[in-house]
Amino acid sequence: MAFSITDAKENLHQWRVALLQRLLLVVLVVGAPVLGYAAFTAGSDFALVEPMIFAGLLALWAARSLPHQIRVMLLVALVLFVGGYIVSRYGVVSGGRLYLSAGVLLAGILGGTLAGVLSFICASLILLLTGYLALSGQLQLEPEAMELSALGSWWVWYYLSFAAYTITSLASVLFLLNRLQALLLTLEDNHFQREEALNAELASKQKYQLLAENVTDVIWTTDLNFRLTYISPSVEKMRGYTAEEAMNIGFSVLAAREEIDRWAEILSSELADEVAGRPVSETRRLDTQLRHKDGHLVDVELLVSFLRDPEGKPVGLLGISRDITERKQLEVAMNSVLRGTQQNRRGGFFDSL
Repeated sequence: MAFSITDAKENLHQWRVALLQRLLLVVLVVGAPVLGYAAFTAGSDFALVEPMIFAGLLALWAARSLPHQIRVMLLVALVLFVGGYIVSRYGVVSGGRLYLSAGVLLAGILGGTLAGVLSFICASLILLLTGYLALSGQLQLEPEAMELSALGSWWVWYYLSFAAYTITSLASVLFLLNRLQALLLTLEDNHFQREEALNAELASKQKYQLLAENVTDVIWTTDLNFRLTYISPSVEKMRGYTAEEAMNIGFSVLAAREEIDRWAEILSSELADEVAGRPVSETRRLDTQLRHKDGHLVDVELLVSFLRDPEGKPVGLLGISRDITERKQLEVAMNSVLRGTQQNRRGGFFDSL
């Protein structure tokens, strides 16, 4: 199952939730002493406003059960309030526009494109309304801000600089978030595809392992130097050795020692044919006798073919060893019966003469 866009959006939402919580915690830890000092040294108005800001941030941090979008809206509203309050006191000489820009960027990062756009509109209205009230004399600014704030050109410049900085920053942030979402989608999709492939490979291996462990024939593989790389547990029934013992013994558990050199010659010949592009046998068959661990002989049929890599190059041998003792005994018995029958027929023919 491929990773969906909905899953990527959910991951981005979880990231935003975690970021909001950490951001509030950092602001509270860093801002507590700053706000406390400011409240102690500032005038009566600030002494009241700043503790209220801190209390609002603390309440937002604690209110984890509130929906994420509501917490974002409340945080942005608080930041915009601070920015608007500063601008309403100090006009164009204040840094209030930085707070307003920060509120818009927070809305874009934590709430998405729509939240960022709406916050920008709200911040613009705050600046435009404050400028209008200041120029019309309906808003009393601090004395040190009166001279420049009484000029309409300064308010135009103040707003345009705010708008240019905020729009470019918000566009960059939203672009990066969209890229992050696309990257999350790609990474998660690749992860799920890899997981599915691994699960399919594991299921395939388990299926073949189950098959190999429950058949009476011995299934085995070697590298091109006749070193065993796998042998099925059924070797214990045929030879008396456990699979672990057989792996330690090596290829001689599958073929008589005098026949290993013969197999090496066959393998070298087939590899030479393979390199030269000449046709090679798909499967080689050999009947041999092997001694059981308890000493008796076992008639064995070997079926051997090349084990190939995905490019078709031989990398080892794949073989099946089958106990044909009963079949050999049956053949001997049948041959004995046939010989006896033929002798009886010849004897009867001569007696009739």
